[in-house]
Amino acid sequence: LLPVPAKSYNKSSMAVRRGRSAGRAEVRKNNPDQILGLEQQLHDKDKDHSLEEQQQQEQQQQVDQINTSIEDDVTDVDLMSEDSLFDEDDLDEEDDELDDEEEEELTEQEGENNREQELSNLTTPRPNQDKIMQRLMNDSISFSELTELMGEGETEICPAASVVDAPTAAEIAQQQQQEEEERAEEKRKRAVADSFEEELSQQQRQQLRRRIGGRAGRGRGPRLHPSLSALMGQANLCVGNSDPNEAIKMCLEVIRQFPNSYMPYETLAMIFEERDKKEKALQFNLIAAFLSPSPGKWIDLAEHYKKMDELEQAMYCYSRAIKQSPSTLAYHWSRVELLERMDNKGRALKCYTYMLKFLKPKQAEEGLRLAKEIAKIHFSLQNYVSARQAMETAFLRYPEHVSHEDINLLLDVLVTLNDYVNSLVVLQTYAKVKLLCQDMSEETFEQLPVGQQLEQATRCYVPPELPIDLRSKLTLCLIMTKTFTLAQPLIDALLSESTEEFGDLFLDTAESLLSVTEGARALPLLEKLLACSRHSLDPTVWRLYAQALVDGGGDTQQAVQAYYKVVELAPDNASARLKLSSILQQQGNHDAALLALTQQEQPYDCQVLLVRCKLLHERGDHQQFLNAVALLLGRHFINIRSRDEAEVLINNKKASNKLEALKELRKSKGEPVEDAEPSYTTSDVPTSEQWNMFVRACKLLHKNNRFAELERLTYSALGSRELMKDYMREVEFFCLQASMANNNSYFAFNLVRDVVVRYPRNNRVWNLLNQVIIKADDIRHNRFLLRRQQKHPEILALSMLNGHNSLVAGTYKYSLAEYMKVFKGRQNDPLASLMLGLTYTHMACQKFSANKNTMVTQAWVFLNSYRELRGDCQESLYNIGRAMHQLNILHQAIHYYKLALDCPKPVAGPGQPDFDLTREIALNLSLVYRKGSINMSRYYVRQYITV
Repeated sequence: LLPVPAKSYNKSSMAVRRGRSAGRAEVRKNNPDQILGLEQQLHDKDKDHSLEEQQQQEQQQQVDQINTSIEDDVTDVDLMSEDSLFDEDDLDEEDDELDDEEEEELTEQEGENNREQELSNLTTPRPNQDKIMQRLMNDSISFSELTELMGEGETEICPAASVVDAPTAAEIAQQQQQEEEERAEEKRKRAVADSFEEELSQQQRQQLRRRIGGRAGRGRGPRLHPSLSALMGQANLCVGNSDPNEAIKMCLEVIRQFPNSYMPYETLAMIFEERDKKEKALQFNLIAAFLSPSPGKWIDLAEHYKKMDELEQAMYCYSRAIKQSPSTLAYHWSRVELLERMDNKGRALKCYTYMLKFLKPKQAEEGLRLAKEIAKIHFSLQNYVSARQAMETAFLRYPEHVSHEDINLLLDVLVTLNDYVNSLVVLQTYAKVKLLCQDMSEETFEQLPVGQQLEQATRCYVPPELPIDLRSKLTLCLIMTKTFTLAQPLIDALLSESTEEFGDLFLDTAESLLSVTEGARALPLLEKLLACSRHSLDPTVWRLYAQALVDGGGDTQQAVQAYYKVVELAPDNASARLKLSSILQQQGNHDAALLALTQQEQPYDCQVLLVRCKLLHERGDHQQFLNAVALLLGRHFINIRSRDEAEVLINNKKASNKLEALKELRKSKGEPVEDAEPSYTTSDVPTSEQWNMFVRACKLLHKNNRFAELERLTYSALGSRELMKDYMREVEFFCLQASMANNNSYFAFNLVRDVVVRYPRNNRVWNLLNQVIIKADDIRHNRFLLRRQQKHPEILALSMLNGHNSLVAGTYKYSLAEYMKVFKGRQNDPLASLMLGLTYTHMACQKFSANKNTMVTQAWVFLNSYRELRGDCQESLYNIGRAMHQLNILHQAIHYYKLALDCPKPVAGPGQPDFDLTREIALNLSLVYRKGSINMSRYYVRQYITV
C-alpha cells in the first residue's frame, strides 16, 4: 500500500472564504483607507488557496481506487473513526497551540523550518530501514551504529560562535532604538487590523477542526491512513490483551506499508520492555525518536541515558531535541548542565553562545543568567576580556534587572583586569554609589568624567542597602586609585564589623593597602584579625602584619618576630624566609640570615636555595656553597652512576635522546630507571641565575684541583633540559675542559671531535684537538683526520696534523707530502720548515735509504730556513743541534749547542710555564763529550744541571 494523501474539504474552504469576506466588510466600514493593504494580501492568499484546492481535488481522484481496495482488505478490523482520531480535547489543544504560535511566530521560525524539513524527510523510506529492522529483530545494535544507519551522524552542538563577536555598547544602543521604532510601527499597524484578525482567528480554528488533510499538525508527524491507524489500534489492543506476538506482526505490517511512522516503533518498544529486553526496547525508542517530529521523545531518552551515566549519548539526544525545537531554552540549559557535569567547558561555552540567538527581549533573567555562565567559563579559562564583554553586554541590554550578584561578578572581572576606574563606574551606574563634591552641585559633578570626580570628590555616598561585599569592592577600588580620603571612612566602617564573619574582607582590604605601600593604614585591620582566635594562627595574616610593620616604618624587631612566626606556622613559605633573611642581613646578622634560609623539610623551594647559594658564595664558605648548588641544580641534573651513562650522555646530542638512551641503559642493567631525588616546589628560578651558579661551582672546583668532581658535575649538566636548551654549547665545552683537566682523553676526544666538525676553520679548535691527541691512548684520531681532510683539503692545519701522524708512524714520504703542502701554502711558517728538515733527517738516518747525502743537504737547507724565520734563540739553535746530533755530525752539534747556551734565557711571566732549555742543552752536550772527554761531560752536568 502507498501512503495516502489527506482529503480536501471544499465546504470548509468555502466557509473560511465567507468568513473572511464578512470580516473585510466589517473592517472596511470602520477603516476604509487603512484596510487596502490587508485586502491585497488576503486576495493573494485566496488565489494561493484556490490553487491548492485544485491540486488536492486532482490527487483525490487518483487515490479513490486505492482507498476502496484498502477498505476491502481490512474489513475484519475494527477501524477507528475520524472522531476518535480527533476528539474535542485534541481540538482544544490545537486551539492553545495556535495561540502560542501567534505569540512565538517570529522567534520560532528556525524551529519551524527544521520541523518542516524533517516532515518532508519522513514521507520517503530511509535507505537503511530494512537493514535496521533485520538487525533489531535478530540481534542488538549499538547506539553509534543505529544513528549511522538512520543517516544521522553525530549532531553538531552548535555553530561556531564566540562571545567576542557580541555587539558593542554603541551597537546595542542603536539596535535598541531600531527595535523601539519597529515596535512602535508594528503596534500602529496591528492596532488597525486587530479586530479583523480576531474575527479571522475563530474561523481559522473552525477550519482546522474540519481539516484532516493538508499540513500535519504540530508535533503529529505524517498522518497514517485510517486503515493503518485502525491496524495500530488493533495492535495496541492486542498488547493490552496479552497477545504481544500478534501485536508485533501488526506493527511490522504497518512498518512495511508506511515505514516512516513512529507509532509502531513505540508499540514495539513497549512490548520488548515488558519482556525485560531493555536494550532492544531502547533501540526501538531511538528509531521512534528519529521518526517523530516531537522533541519530547529525545528528552525522555536523554534522561534515561543520564540515569545510566552514558553522558555522550545523553548529549546527542539533547542536541537532537534542540535541533527540532531550538527556541526551547530548557533544552539548552539541560545540555549545558550536562556539559558542566562532564567538565567540558569549551563545548559548554559554544552552547551558551548559541543560546543567545533564541533569547527574547522580555527574557531578561534568562539573558543575565546566560551572561553570567559565559563569564564564569571565560574567567575560569583566564580569558578575562571576553568575560568582561559578556557581562557588560548583558548589563547594557537588561539594565533594570541587574542584581547585586551580577554586579559582584562583573567587579571581580574588572578588578582582575586592574580596571578600577570602570569598576567605580559600574558601582555608580547600577549600585547607586555617588561621588560628591562639597563645592559643586550633584548634577554638575555627575557630568564630569570619573577621573576628575576622583580628583575633586570630598565624600563618597554609599546606599545603606548595599551589601558588604560590594562595599569591600568599592573600598578596594578607591584604595587602588589612591583616593584615601574617600576610602578611609569605608575602612573605618569595616573595622566596626565582625572579624569572625567578615575576616576575608579585612584580609582583602589589608592586601590592597599593602600593594600601594600603605602599611600604616593596614595595621589596624591586621591587628584586629590577630586578636581574633579564628585568624590568630593564619600565616597569611602574620606575613601581612610583618610587611605592614616594615612598610609602615614600625618596629623592625617586631617585624622579625612576625616573620619567625610565619616560618613556624608555614615552613614552606619561601617569601617569608627570603624577607626575614633580607632583614637579618641588613641588621648584620649573617649567620641568622643563613639559618633562616635553611630548609629542613622537603619540598625545597628553589628561590630560597638560590639566595642561600649567593650568601654562601659571598661569605666564602666553599663546601657549603657546592652542596647548596648541587641541591639547587639536582632538580633537573642527571645523577650519573657509571662511566657507561656518561658515554651515553656525550654521544647523544638531543636532551630527549639522552634521557631515553639513559633509561634504556638502566633497564638493560636491571637498575631502577628513576633516581630517588628530593622534591621541589614549582618556584620559578631564571635559567640565567642557575647557569651563573653552575659556572661559579665549576670555577671553584677547577681552582681547587678537584677535577674528578668537576667532570662529574659537568657531565650531569648534559642531561639537564633547562640548561641544554639555552647553554648547550657552553655545557659541552665545560665538559671538554673538565675531561682534559682530569686526563680523560677518551671522552675529551668525543667532545672535541664535535667542536672540530662545527668550527673547522678556527685555529684554536685545531690546537685544542692537538692537545687532546697528545694525551690520547688510542689512534681513533687518525681516521677522523683523514676523513676531515677529504672534506676540507684546503685546511692546512689538517695537513700538518696528518703529517705528524705519518711521521710518528714512520711513513716519512706521506709526512713529507703533507708538510710540503703546508710549506707551499705558508712559506713564512718556521714550523713547516722545521718539520721538513726533521723529516729529511729521519729519512737520511734510515738504513736502506738511497742518496743520503742529498737528504742531509735538503735537511740542512730547511733547518737553516727555519733558523732564519725563527731567529737565533735557544729553541732554533737547540733544534738544529739535535738534528746534527741525530745525524752524528757531532762537531756541528757541539757548535749549535754552545750557541744555544750563550743565548739569553726566556723570561717566564707570573703564572706562565718556563721554556728555558739550558738543562736540556747541557745534558745533550754531556752525552756528546761522554765518549771523548769525560771531564767536559762532568763540567756541563755540574755547571747547568746540578741542584
